[in-house]
Amino acid sequence: MLYKSLKHHNIQLEPKAKVEFDAGDGVILVPPTESKIFIHWLNDKGQLRNTFTMTFDTQITGKVRLINGLDKPATIHVIQIS
Repeated sequence: MLYKSLKHHNIQLEPKAKVEFDAGDGVILVPPTESKIFIHWLNDKGQLRNTFTMTFDTQITGKVRLINGLDKPATIHVIQIS
């Protein structure tokens, strides 16, 4: 096969909104330009384990919390790679 079509969708985040997202075995998140999106990884008890400020395309796995840090809506493009 010469190509593989990738599944994709968008996540809409309102200003200062939080959303739980399960990336499963892997996705690529493409943030809007000049955005301030935070990714929080949580442990099984719901406590913060790690955090990352997404300012460029990022590959992630597992369950995360996405947070829009700005006072304007943001659209994150999600591309499934698995």
